[in-house]
Amino acid sequence: MGRHAQNGQPGGRGHLRIAVIVGAVCIVAGGTAAAVTASRSGHSAADSAAPECKGGTVQVAVRADPSATSWLSKLADRYVGEHHRVDGRCVVPKVTALPFASAATVVRPTPYPGGGAAPDVWVPDSTSILDLFRTQTDAAQVLPMTTKPIATSPLVLAAPEQTVTQWQHDGADGDLGALLDLDGGDSSRLSVPDPASTGTGIAAVLAATAKTTHAAVDASTFSTAAARLGLIRLGSRTTTVANDGPSLLSKVGASASADHLVAVAEHDVWQYNKTHRAHPLDSFNAFGAAPAEDYPYVPINGSWVSDRIRAASADFGSWLTSSATQNSLTEFGLRQADGSAGSLSGPGIDGAHGRLDPAPPAEPVVAAHSAWTLLTTHRSVLSLIDVSASMSSVVPGTTQSKLELARNTASDALQYFTDDDQIGLSEFSTTLDGTPDSYKSLVPLAAVGKSGSTGDRRAALTTAYQHLQPQHGTALYDAVLSAYADAQAHYLLGAVNVVVVLTDGDDANSSISLATLLSELKKRQNAAQPVHVVTIAYGADANDPVLRQIAAATGGASFSAKDPRSIGTVFISALAAVDH
Repeated sequence: MGRHAQNGQPGGRGHLRIAVIVGAVCIVAGGTAAAVTASRSGHSAADSAAPECKGGTVQVAVRADPSATSWLSKLADRYVGEHHRVDGRCVVPKVTALPFASAATVVRPTPYPGGGAAPDVWVPDSTSILDLFRTQTDAAQVLPMTTKPIATSPLVLAAPEQTVTQWQHDGADGDLGALLDLDGGDSSRLSVPDPASTGTGIAAVLAATAKTTHAAVDASTFSTAAARLGLIRLGSRTTTVANDGPSLLSKVGASASADHLVAVAEHDVWQYNKTHRAHPLDSFNAFGAAPAEDYPYVPINGSWVSDRIRAASADFGSWLTSSATQNSLTEFGLRQADGSAGSLSGPGIDGAHGRLDPAPPAEPVVAAHSAWTLLTTHRSVLSLIDVSASMSSVVPGTTQSKLELARNTASDALQYFTDDDQIGLSEFSTTLDGTPDSYKSLVPLAAVGKSGSTGDRRAALTTAYQHLQPQHGTALYDAVLSAYADAQAHYLLGAVNVVVVLTDGDDANSSISLATLLSELKKRQNAAQPVHVVTIAYGADANDPVLRQIAAATGGASFSAKDPRSIGTVFISALAAVDH
């Protein structure tokens, strides 16, 4: 598989990674949140200069993906100029950039430091990115169930006009597999916005997977050998990545050619051509009607958002989706929220596109993102599996127990690790194999490609997973502390080091308390060699709040699989959740 550095130069595997949880917990006091609301809902120096707003203003913190801040700020200025009011006060949306990694710190009930102001409204680049955040237990608490897009742009390949003309002459239109030669052999290079943090990159992964598997993509697709091979080949073709389309085109736009394809959103090409008139790029429909970006408008259900701000953000959202505003999107090279092009035209606009498809379903998006991240990030993962008696319960709608579903999922995930990754497996209960031990290492952490006394490690891990059996009670706190120490003792330099804890219950059997566990985890942290705990609340009886505290104490992430049948997607997401 191709290995690339984060800056787009040849190097290690760390260039495509998801930053899900960073920093330490910062408790936002209720008084602070109230003060912020007051300062944004009162009078300002600008009030006296605007007779229409003598009643004061209500400011809405709109934090958007960097690719949207320019055009969204211009729309916000127009909205302000129309003097929209809520409770007699003029609504003033304040648009600022919120990159993907920073969004992970503030789109949550208790924002972490480092990400800037918590948003009243969040506008990510795509519903795909929103779906990734919805898999996080903390983020899901402040995200609405449904959202509406405010603008769209299709996924295209960018190349000089003569190259696009030749592709069309050769009948390659729409045949991404042929252009990239994903079936093997020599092929073109590919540059793409980071699939770990952009909807455009995820769309490219989904499109490439559909070409290599010759089928519609769903969550189960990424457990197949064909999908994995396609991702490996796509990764080997990928030579440059960037955090967004404009940054990518500024790096490689001049080198785009038949041998160097650039996958971006159509409006990125349109914008690039405005400042590169001497050597413009054309866009090429190699992905069907797949949207790269659809910019969902996401009101945040945070404790810091007052009713007045909520009403103001709803008014701004309605204005953005009004007919007049939608018709004006062509000024920015964007299509309307429903995917139609309207009167959009100009250099870089692909006239072959009619209306775009809706955003892809959440399940394949999450699976594609997780599979790509695992295949392109160096990792050390110690799986800690609950084998208490309750794991023997049969899952309704299946013939398998909770433990059988979990162990089969964990075993299937082995295909996404390369030989230089490190994997281990431990189990926990109250007594194991007739001993008083609550924690047992079944396969110690070591490189996947390393053979030992048990022979091939993949085979050893597969066997160990299949031999997991329900035991007795749940001693979660003891086991987590033991696993954390185990992971620290086997720390893999240059890799993401995590302990993934899967449990279906609560702890009433450990020798230490939750407070002691949290204190010990914080005390033992090593900033130079960080180990993160990622938790999965498995089934309806798992204690979500406790597991979130454990994960947060190490800068980890927490997931929930209340329906055990969802464990396949959730477990893979948990493996890919942390990037540092």
